[in-house]
Amino acid sequence: MVCRRGRNANENIRIAIDPISSRLFASGKRAELQKLRDLVPLIGRQSSDSSLPLAAIEDPQLATYPINKADPASVLAVMQTLLAGQPDVRLALEPTSNKLIALARPSEHRTIIETLKQLEGEVEQVEVIQLRKMDPQMVILTITKLFAETGAA
Repeated sequence: MVCRRGRNANENIRIAIDPISSRLFASGKRAELQKLRDLVPLIGRQSSDSSLPLAAIEDPQLATYPINKADPASVLAVMQTLLAGQPDVRLALEPTSNKLIALARPSEHRTIIETLKQLEGEVEQVEVIQLRKMDPQMVILTITKLFAETGAA
C-alpha cells in the first residue's frame, strides 16, 4: 500500500490500494474525496450510449435516513427547500421511526447526507488505531477504566 507522489497522489489527494481486501484508501481535500466517491461507481459501469453525460447514468434510488437529534418536520422542510425543482426527488417522513425517506439520484442523496449531518450537529468519527506491541484486551480494560462514568468501575 505504498503511495508515491506523482503515481497515486498530488497536492489534493492521496490514494492507496489494499489488494487483499480490495479496498481503496484515500485522504485529501473534501472536494477531491467527493469527486472520487462520485467517480468510483461509474468506472465499472458501461453505458449503452457512450455519448451520454455521466449525470444521465444516475438512476433514482430509494434510501432512508435516521433522524436522531434534529426535529423531523424541520429536516423535511429544509430538504424540500434544498431539493425543490430537482427532477425525480420524492421526500417523506416515517413518523414512528423518525426516518427521512428519499427517492433521489446519488448526487441528491449526497446533498441529503451532508445537510442531515449539519442539522444533526456534531457527527461521531471512527478511528482505527494499530496496536503493534500492546495486548488489545489490556488496552480495552485501560480505556474502559479511563472513560468509565463516575461511580462505575
